[in-house]
Amino acid sequence: MLNRVTPAHYAALPGVDHTRPTPGISEGEQPPAPAAAATDGDGKPIKKKRKRRPKADPALNGSNVYSVSEGVLLKWLTYHYTAMAPPVPKRVTNFDVDLRDGTVLCALLQSHLPALGSQGRPLYGYARNPETEEHIRQNAERIVAAMRDLGLELPLSPARICTKPCPDARDMLLVVLYLYQNLPQYLPRTTIEFSGVLSQTITKSIELRNPSKAPIKYFVTIEGSPDFTIETQELELEPQATVAFPVEFTSRFSSEVTARLMFRAQSSGGGGVTAATMVFELKSNVHSRRAMRTVNVDARCYESAFVELEVANTFRTDCNYRLTLTQDVVIGGQRDKKTVPAVDVLRGGKYFKRRSEHRKWSTVVSISIHPPSFKPVSLSLSRSPLSQTPKQVFFNPINIF
Repeated sequence: MLNRVTPAHYAALPGVDHTRPTPGISEGEQPPAPAAAATDGDGKPIKKKRKRRPKADPALNGSNVYSVSEGVLLKWLTYHYTAMAPPVPKRVTNFDVDLRDGTVLCALLQSHLPALGSQGRPLYGYARNPETEEHIRQNAERIVAAMRDLGLELPLSPARICTKPCPDARDMLLVVLYLYQNLPQYLPRTTIEFSGVLSQTITKSIELRNPSKAPIKYFVTIEGSPDFTIETQELELEPQATVAFPVEFTSRFSSEVTARLMFRAQSSGGGGVTAATMVFELKSNVHSRRAMRTVNVDARCYESAFVELEVANTFRTDCNYRLTLTQDVVIGGQRDKKTVPAVDVLRGGKYFKRRSEHRKWSTVVSISIHPPSFKPVSLSLSRSPLSQTPKQVFFNPINIF
């Protein structure tokens, strides 16, 4: 299995940005300047065929201790360790001393699945700069718990990671090799966008197919915004069958929210995994809002009119709302925020074309409402001298307690 870890495989590995410098490996030397081209008797350049030599990787060549495959694993560890912005970036050069405090493996797991570091998850609050043996032991326990949470079962105990003076290099090499083969599966394969109107419920289905001759069972989990929901957490695909798995999204906020949908294959009776893990990124896109109520206000031209609206708290807890007031110009009975047609304006006995622009302003108002109750809000509205100007008032929850 170790022979399959090659520089070519690492170059195509998901989750690795090869343009980003890595401390001690790819800080980069500038390429040498091209030599002056040779010319013939007439002064014309002579074209010479140059053989392209592959650029030597200092992290993989010249070692009399580690093979090229082991060097690829060390480079992979260094990349994800530095990607998590540690207090002291370093290059991982071995499988025993550098892995004993647990910071490298914790960063490796969190780099592939950031949700592991959220509150209540196994990697929350791990010691990034451990100073005592207790910190090292806690990091080792978090590593084992995080792998168990992902379904990566290995006969690995925290004591084998933080043993003194250092863990067994061969055992830790096998652990890193196992993670190298499985962790890239937990990166999202694609992004599914849910586009719609605020407060609208959107359902999309993910089509899964089982091309094998044996049934496959998946354990389905979703992490991130609670606006995304699934009906079941277990899915079974019969041989040669295709199933559409529905995902429901109900937009509560106009800002973008995300979540991760994970299909984790269950172990078969023989102990092996029958299929690879699949992860999809879910993203919302609320492009417009639907009016809950229409209030007609009559006023004279250039005069202000006052209207009082009742704002209802539809949430179960106290929350503050941001008030946003927009104004659109209506010409010919139609309203268009993006392309407003030009109108004829009489000036000095001549008609000129003038395009009315969409005007928008917002004011943050601290409106605290207890559930379930209403609160009146007074607004001052003025009428444009050109035509009808419908206004929309948006109440966005900005702080839910």
